[in-house]
Amino acid sequence: MREVDRALGDCDAILFVVDVSTPPDDDDRRVAEQIRDKPQPKVMALNKADLLDPNDVIANTESYQQLLGSENSMLTSGVDIKVENLTELMAMLIAALPSGPEYYPPEQYTDQPEKVLAAELIREQALRFLDQEVPHALAVSVDDYALRPNNTTFISATIFVERDSQKGILIGKGGSMLKRIGMEARR
Repeated sequence: MREVDRALGDCDAILFVVDVSTPPDDDDRRVAEQIRDKPQPKVMALNKADLLDPNDVIANTESYQQLLGSENSMLTSGVDIKVENLTELMAMLIAALPSGPEYYPPEQYTDQPEKVLAAELIREQALRFLDQEVPHALAVSVDDYALRPNNTTFISATIFVERDSQKGILIGKGGSMLKRIGMEARR
C-alpha cells in the first residue's frame, strides 16, 4: 500500500478496478478511502461483470459507486469483454486525463526499444499458451534483431524458464508449442 500511495502522488488519473460480482468488502472500502480524497480524477472498472448475478447489478454497482461518490464507472469482464465497453472505458480514462505537453512525436507509441517490445510480444504469447503449465517466471532475451533487405525483420530470441522440467512443456511435442508461440508473436 506504500507503493500505491507513492504512485498516487505522481499520477494524472486513477483507475480503480473492483470485483463487481460481490458487494464491496473491507479491502475495497480501505482502498476507496485511500484514493477518495486524492485530487486526481477517478474512473472505476467494475470488473468480473460476467460473474455478476443479474439480480445484483443495480445494488452492487451503486454500492461501489458510493465508495468514491462517483458514477464514472464501466462494467467490464476479462473473460467476455465487449469492445464497446473497452472503448468506452478507454474514452472515460482519456477524458479524465489533464491536457499537457506532448513529450513524444505523434507517431511514437513508446519509449522502449524495438528489441524490448519484441521480447514482450514473445513472452505474452508464451504466457498465453502456457498459463496453466508454466508460472509467470518466464523471461525472454532477444539475441539478434536485424532488418532484412526484403523489408522484414529477423528476430532470434531465447526463452528462459525456472526449471528444466518446464523446457519440454515450452518446446512441446516436436517443437509444436514453440512454433505456435513464434507464429502468434509474429502476428
